[in-house]
Amino acid sequence: MTDTSSFEPVQRAVNFFRHTNLERLLLKLREKYIELGVVGGQVQLKESTQHERREIASILERPPYRDTTIRVRLRDMDSALRRSRFECSLPDLLAAFFPDQPLITRPQQRAAHASHQDQFRQALQALAEAQTSETRGRQWLLQGQHGQEWLFARYKNASIDEQERQLATIGHVATLLNQLPDPASPERLALFAQRTSGDPHSLDPGRPAGRLFLQALSDLAGESPALPSQGRVQELYLYQSVGLLYCQRLEIEVLEGLKREG
Repeated sequence: MTDTSSFEPVQRAVNFFRHTNLERLLLKLREKYIELGVVGGQVQLKESTQHERREIASILERPPYRDTTIRVRLRDMDSALRRSRFECSLPDLLAAFFPDQPLITRPQQRAAHASHQDQFRQALQALAEAQTSETRGRQWLLQGQHGQEWLFARYKNASIDEQERQLATIGHVATLLNQLPDPASPERLALFAQRTSGDPHSLDPGRPAGRLFLQALSDLAGESPALPSQGRVQELYLYQSVGLLYCQRLEIEVLEGLKREG
């Protein structure tokens, strides 16, 4: 038999529960603890073996169980462990017995989830507040249909890495809105992208920043009656309305025709 005298109390408890084959009980105790987040409630062990009933009754200092279905209160097990030679708590035992499965309770998970969302919301708010008053970037983030509320709803449950990527893109787009050229002196979209990011294709409509940039331009255009309702023509109109030229000559002619019809 292994000498456990040199082990820490919780490790002695782990060795004991393994040696007595009580893992099935600990699994149920763990599930209940994770569900409640506190040492409370009780578990039911159905079709228990005589060995399980004997060992559990011994730990809890109770008479032997007669029924094959036994009930164990978490508080009773916690108290028994604390006053035993193991001198450890039930959560300590559960964490040590299942080292590869973090003992994170449901309330802790909900709190962590809420904190994760709140941090993203605060980061979005900080981006908006960093924009100078009366700028397009601030107007888009605070009032745009695809501004911070939409962005929060879309990415609040994303991973931290994904949220950081989105925040970088959002901040870049807000900055771009504040650097748009004068429509009287238009600039090609690729040159604008090169000048502001070093990549002439960064604002292509198929790129993440390009898609969000178009959505922001659409938000800023609002319900303008001169705004085409959909499709490629709308994209071209949005670019031209802020002094950007993405289009080939034929596309420019289409836009000019729309303006004359209007």
